[in-house]
Amino acid sequence: MGMADVATVLFKDFLKFNKNRKDLPYGRWAIPKISSIEQGFLYVKQHFPEFDAEAFYGSSIIRKKYSWDSSVTRALSSISDRGLTADLISFA
Repeated sequence: MGMADVATVLFKDFLKFNKNRKDLPYGRWAIPKISSIEQGFLYVKQHFPEFDAEAFYGSSIIRKKYSWDSSVTRALSSISDRGLTADLISFA
């Protein structure tokens, strides 16, 4: 056996929100082994400086790319590309 077994699980919310997705493995979920979770935590603890540096680098990209200013700029650009800015101006 690998790091996880696959088991049949009934998760009603998953089925409710994904009922039109025929490509999803309904009711088949990976059940991780406690020992694999433990090994993962120990590995991160032993290599914390590398994980910390990588997380800090990734967070800087996220903060730059997904700021409120960036979100508003992209949203207004999308609205403008669709010719909907006149509707927004007259609505205000």
